Amino acid sequence: MKTLKLLTITLLIVSLISPGTLFAQEGSSSYSLEQAKDFAIKNSITIKNANLDVDLAKAEIRKAGVAGLPGVRASLGYQNFIDIPTQVVPANAFDPSAQDDLLIPLKFGTDHNVFAKVYVNQLIFSASYFVGLQASRVYKGLSESNLRRTELDIKDMVSQSYYTALVAMENKKIITQSLENLKKILAESKVLNENGFIEELEYEQLMLTVTEMENMSNTAEGRVQMTLNMLKFQMGVDVGSAIILSDGLESILGEVDNELTGTPALDLNGHVNYRIILTQQKLQELSLRNERLSLLPTVTGFFTHSQNGFANEIKFDPYYPTTIWGINLTVPIRWTSPNSKKAKLELQKIQNSKIELEQGLKMEVMSTSISYDNARAQYFSEKQNIDLAKKILDKTLIKYREGMVSSMEVTQANNQYLSTQGKYFNSIFELLSTKNRLDKALNNN
Repeated sequence: MKTLKLLTITLLIVSLISPGTLFAQEGSSSYSLEQAKDFAIKNSITIKNANLDVDLAKAEIRKAGVAGLPGVRASLGYQNFIDIPTQVVPANAFDPSAQDDLLIPLKFGTDHNVFAKVYVNQLIFSASYFVGLQASRVYKGLSESNLRRTELDIKDMVSQSYYTALVAMENKKIITQSLENLKKILAESKVLNENGFIEELEYEQLMLTVTEMENMSNTAEGRVQMTLNMLKFQMGVDVGSAIILSDGLESILGEVDNELTGTPALDLNGHVNYRIILTQQKLQELSLRNERLSLLPTVTGFFTHSQNGFANEIKFDPYYPTTIWGINLTVPIRWTSPNSKKAKLELQKIQNSKIELEQGLKMEVMSTSISYDNARAQYFSEKQNIDLAKKILDKTLIKYREGMVSSMEVTQANNQYLSTQGKYFNSIFELLSTKNRLDKALNNN
């Protein structure tokens, strides 16, 4: 019973980490591993948002460029003075004989005024503008690198779910086949028990084993559907649709078996995470430069032209033009930039993080390579153990039918075979998972 309980726990764990066999259904779509990853790249909501971030970065470039183009504004206006403003002036300004304190009211203006005005301004020099234009282009590169990293993450998740689905499918087959074998033995034992050839205890023991196997089969089937939904979610497939996996474990493992061991070379400059931190460093360098250049003056030019009409009736002739052009020079009155020190410290942090990332990426490749070699060795070892466990089970079944062993020994041999199968499929999952992690560490996905 301890062996059976251990087996049950082992297979349940396998079902939990690899719960997803995909059965062919009418109207189902079939996907190989590469097709599943490609579909996810085109349809994943996360990827779509990352693509939108790239589009937003392009829009920022256009926005930054527009700031350097001439700005043109036009305006039209009409005013009707119901009461023309009145001013008072000393009367002696017009009549020298008038008293000094005598004031007379005067109205200046006309009842109707219209104007049309055009204003043009042009940035001539601004250090912050040119730095901002550079930064917007660098930011576009950052968004593109983030898109690439998102694609790698999506491919990694889809691959992991694809592997677990394949492993679960094989697990389900083994559990189903073992359950059928045990049911046959149970039927034979029932006849033997009814005819007094075996004790009732043996028959009851087999009944308990079959019941537990049925429970395991039901659990595995439930986990299959859960992982299937997760895979569809990661791919961007409608969760209500049906899909099939066209690749099998053997075809995927065939690509793994012949690969060489050892630590592969890492192209650091080509790694997406390293490119991202280099871009972040460039952005921070531009931020520091912008702070230092903010002490420089800004030069802008302007031109304005207007036509104004004044009349006491709705009839404007002639119009009076006004035309002005000029240059504005804005000089900041300070000796240092208040944020320059902060920008410099932020740059130092990124430079330290870059060094840390370099070492981390190298260490990840080395450690993952070791894990991959260990997983390969474990896989080949478990593969040999399966053949041995199968031989033991076949021989035990022959002896049982010849009356040389009890049903308990058959159960133990079957449990041993299932346990070995569980370890074998665990080794497959670990091998494929580790291979996937190594590819991701090398930026090869």
